Amino acid sequence: MKLRDKISLLLIGSLYVIMGVLILRFPKFLYYWVAGVFLVQGMVSLFRLFSK
Repeated sequence: MKLRDKISLLLIGSLYVIMGVLILRFPKFLYYWVAGVFLVQGMVSLFRLFSK
């Protein structure tokens, strides 16, 4: 596994854990979490497209 992939997995995993805690503490935060996931996934896809 490449270093870039490991860093990406680390950041995404950390983001999921942080967002999960925030959702448990603030249930209305779910809307922002879903929007954030779409934004992050879109940026990752664009990064992969232009990095090849």
